[in-house]
Amino acid sequence: MALHQKLPEAFSSIEEKAAWLDETYGHLPASEIVRLSIEKLFPGSIGTVSSFGADSAALLKLIADVDPATPVAFLDTGQHFGETLDYRDQLAADLNLANLQIIHPKADVLGRLDPSDDLYKNDTDLCCEIRKVEPMARAVAPFDAWFTGRKRYQSAQRADMPVFEAVGPRIRINPLARWTTADQANFMRDNDLRENPLVAFGYLSIGCFPCTQPAEDGDERSGRWAGQAKTECGIHLEGLVAIDGRKDTMSDSNKVWNGDSFIADDWIEADMIEALVQSRPAILPLSAWQALDEERKEAHGAPIGVRLDPSEDIAAIVDALDDLPIVALSFPAYTDGRSYSKAVQLRRAGYDGPIRAVGDVLYDQVDHMVRTGFSELSITNEPTIAKLERGELPGIDQRYQPSLDDEQATNRFAWRRHAA
Repeated sequence: MALHQKLPEAFSSIEEKAAWLDETYGHLPASEIVRLSIEKLFPGSIGTVSSFGADSAALLKLIADVDPATPVAFLDTGQHFGETLDYRDQLAADLNLANLQIIHPKADVLGRLDPSDDLYKNDTDLCCEIRKVEPMARAVAPFDAWFTGRKRYQSAQRADMPVFEAVGPRIRINPLARWTTADQANFMRDNDLRENPLVAFGYLSIGCFPCTQPAEDGDERSGRWAGQAKTECGIHLEGLVAIDGRKDTMSDSNKVWNGDSFIADDWIEADMIEALVQSRPAILPLSAWQALDEERKEAHGAPIGVRLDPSEDIAAIVDALDDLPIVALSFPAYTDGRSYSKAVQLRRAGYDGPIRAVGDVLYDQVDHMVRTGFSELSITNEPTIAKLERGELPGIDQRYQPSLDDEQATNRFAWRRHAA
């Protein structure tokens, strides 16, 4: 068994840390890499994302042998084979996986970009982006590191991948990187692991059913996006950095503007209570926030804010305004302006904490967001980011939503209380 070495006190970058980890531990057997990562290197802040595909069982077995409560996220794209969904539940039961998390694409994005569920016919990259890459970013958002089951032999793009690598501010760990097809087969057989039933029909790499066919000539990834140059869905490439759901320092294309400049963001947007990361400020959807009891809030050790969708009433949080560290209001589409009114209502109710706009925030919305009481904007639109970075502040003459202009002298983003 390898002797665990103490990490240096500080690294100058996440890339330096990943390189040190790879040099120090990358040569170890897969089982030891998994054990060290869970118990020593990233205790309480590591998980994995599994496709429950052709060879997923091996990595999940290694993880379950160390800690079956390690978070395992499954990206439910809405276009999986029924056999894969059944296999997911059966294998999770076999291994006693105690923290299986199902991550879905955002309904508003699907409604806008793929309303007929056939985007894959015309734009496979965009289809993967909204059904896999963006959900993947949200899935790994709570973690400092996560495991993948990727292997070097699988493709030219993976041939030189390290065991430990930096992706944004996180470490991606590939404990099976050096495994061969024989290693995989032997491990499955020796541990009597259940196999995805589609393997028996020639599916050696399994993704969504519209874009997956049986493999040809033993090339296990030949059945993915057959007839196209595309070989990866994007969750393992740099697209993950560009779309990261953590909404913090991961990505230059997702920034928080406070009226003066873009700032680092400590808040994690979690979809469920189980995705909370100990001692890190978090924003929960209203339903999850309401399910929190005081004991759980206290035990979390960091502020927990709430996000309201346009259809949700501020009456649900008005009694807690004095204690809320942040309120996020969603803008799922440019044409949906209901959250402007919510911001005004919150300010009139006496809330003086930060109100954040999240979602589809565009340049010509910024001025009115300022005037209705928002204190910070989470922005992903690149042209909007570029204009604000150049100091180009918008102004509008006519308003069709309530504003606070008549009630106070509006100083841009005057609401400054930050509890985090």
